[in-house]
Amino acid sequence: ELTYFNSTGQSLSLGPVGEITKAQEYDNIGFPDGYTSPGSPSSYLPLTAANCSLGANTESPVYGAMGSLKALIAQENGITYTTQKYQLLATNNNHGSYTMASLKKGQPLYNSALLQAAAAKSIAATEGRTFAVGGVFWTQGEADSTAGYSYYLTQIKALANDYNTDLKAISGQAKNIPFITYQTG
Repeated sequence: ELTYFNSTGQSLSLGPVGEITKAQEYDNIGFPDGYTSPGSPSSYLPLTAANCSLGANTESPVYGAMGSLKALIAQENGITYTTQKYQLLATNNNHGSYTMASLKKGQPLYNSALLQAAAAKSIAATEGRTFAVGGVFWTQGEADSTAGYSYYLTQIKALANDYNTDLKAISGQAKNIPFITYQTG
């Protein structure tokens, strides 16, 4: 009933400066300030740039992704968000110009995602709702462009495996955590 999605990555994951999502789409929610307040958040806000951005009202691509997921569920299954009590909770753990080494397991942004997942599970339990992790969105920038294909492939596979292992341990779910990314030119 509460499904957590972590958005992580390099510069492109921050999105453009300026609000696109000015009003909450569907009933999607997020934690305020992303990694800048990585403790254990105790509440969430409507998922808008003003409420949940990483500063300067940046528009993370995860906002549109959450809206698209809700629209797709309604389109394919005829299930609208108003007839169900599930919500999508998105977080931003992104930083421009960070290398893969700065985003891997054990680093502050990775740790923030785990703290947020644990907080979301706790909030769900307090609200009497079930909890799951729906996925990790990886948006790359160009911080590792000179490192080479082999290095990047090794790092991205390790990151996907680490998130899968650690987020499953927090959520208690048996289902693997999708690691959603894309290919750039």
